[in-house]
Amino acid sequence: INVHDTADGTLVVNDVPLEQYLYGVVPSEMPASWAVEALKAQAVAARSYALATRRTSGVFDAYSDTRSQVYGGLAVEQPRTSDAVDATSGQVVLHEGVVATTFFFSTSGGRTAAIEDVWRGASALPYLRSVEDPADAHSPYHRWGPIVLSRKQLQRQLRTQGPRGITDVTTTTNASGRVDL
Repeated sequence: INVHDTADGTLVVNDVPLEQYLYGVVPSEMPASWAVEALKAQAVAARSYALATRRTSGVFDAYSDTRSQVYGGLAVEQPRTSDAVDATSGQVVLHEGVVATTFFFSTSGGRTAAIEDVWRGASALPYLRSVEDPADAHSPYHRWGPIVLSRKQLQRQLRTQGPRGITDVTTTTNASGRVDL
């Protein structure tokens, strides 16, 4: 544990090596009961993501929440996920010799999104393309819509009275099939 005084107060940083960090990430991001090969894939993806996105300035490398990866620490460690981390120790995903930014998520709605459709201004990458995800049908959150809202429901969702006279709201979709920003 490292303690730092900052202008906003005290900052406590859990200082752990990468592999031990992953012991607390993998079971936080995926159920330990899943297939061993899935746990290994998650360990490689989490390791790659941690290295590709780590903060190189400041007093810590990663947030412990979804701004980086969910890290539950020692309290969440599971033998099966720790074994998967150990079995893949040091393995990362590379693209053209550089550690790839291996975004991962729990549910795609049946199709992944290309990076430039998620983050405006992001450069297209051949490994972050929109593809069909038929395995997502197993997720309890697979169905995303369509959702039909009345005017009053829409106003409540937007927390505004909105312009008078709205009778319909339509969305446009991007190349990944998602609502465009």
